[in-house]
Amino acid sequence: MIFNFIQTFMANVPHELVVLFEIGIIIVLATVLAFIVRLFKQPLIPAYIITGILIGPIFLGLIQNSELITSLSEIGVAFLIFAAGLEIKFSKLKEVGKVATIGGVLQMGSLFLIAYIIAFALGFSGNALIYIGLAVTFSSTMIVVKLLADKKEINSLHGRLIIGILLIQDIAAIIALTILSSDLSLHNILLVLGRAAMFVIFAVILSKGINPIFRSTADNEELFLLVAISFLFLFVLGSIVANLSLIIGAFFAGVALANSDYKIELQGKITPLREFFAVIFF
Repeated sequence: MIFNFIQTFMANVPHELVVLFEIGIIIVLATVLAFIVRLFKQPLIPAYIITGILIGPIFLGLIQNSELITSLSEIGVAFLIFAAGLEIKFSKLKEVGKVATIGGVLQMGSLFLIAYIIAFALGFSGNALIYIGLAVTFSSTMIVVKLLADKKEINSLHGRLIIGILLIQDIAAIIALTILSSDLSLHNILLVLGRAAMFVIFAVILSKGINPIFRSTADNEELFLLVAISFLFLFVLGSIVANLSLIIGAFFAGVALANSDYKIELQGKITPLREFFAVIFF
């Protein structure tokens, strides 16, 4: 009854207000479900996912501007990964780099092999085996980082290891997509790895001179926030231009600012934006 009323009401909503209405539905329903799952002392992510299922095309189909919602959710990914990067300094990331690389390769290799064998036993063949293997191999960076952030474990040893492995997965996913969309080439693989290395170098260089910029804007909260968001999108846009995952760009934008004298202020201003867009993502 209630959802039928919502659908009828939505049909009469002025075109220019449809997006506002859809975002409002997402936030309100997510809030109600969040209170419910909190009664059972569970993370809020299930509430967000259930919200998406209910108002998505599978059930009620209340969301019509799927492209816009997708774009907003991508912004949520950027803010969440950026906030995770703010928790980790270069020195701490370097400490787990070797272990994360070896662990990531072993984890991806074992999962791919297991999925490949099971898919083959079920009768799949050809490229389908590869796609199934890759689908099982890669984790959802957004979900894992959100859970770590909610538990305040991003900067813990296991948190840094997990994030390191996720970054290795993202790079591997880019390489896999490059190979599947073109001929297998060592040049393509080295090109992707070279772009990722350039991001690390770029982040290190910028981290050395970012303090004076924030110091000059510290007396103006609005300008301070704009500088922080601009810094994030500078890296995100750079990753897109370089044909890398925006996750890599957003993460190293955060890591570049992790050594900043204004880290605490940055976290306080970014966190509300991160939580808002994360709801839309799920």
